[in-house]
Amino acid sequence: MAESAEFLMPQPTKEHRRIQALVGKWNVKSTFCMDPTQPPMVCDAVEVYEAAGPFFVLWRCSIPCRTASK
Repeated sequence: MAESAEFLMPQPTKEHRRIQALVGKWNVKSTFCMDPTQPPMVCDAVEVYEAAGPFFVLWRCSIPCRTASK
């Protein structure tokens, strides 16, 4: 192999561009039923998606949960 061989970096595809569209801060709400005899858990969370170059997205989520009132 020649020492002067050039490595060509691949280009992002449409799938990579789709995940880049997630970049930002999102407020989300989820309801979880962990035990049918108990009230559901309601979570108001904040999700943060950060670009890590053109190919990857980092996801961070903060989920403080509370018991839903009946």
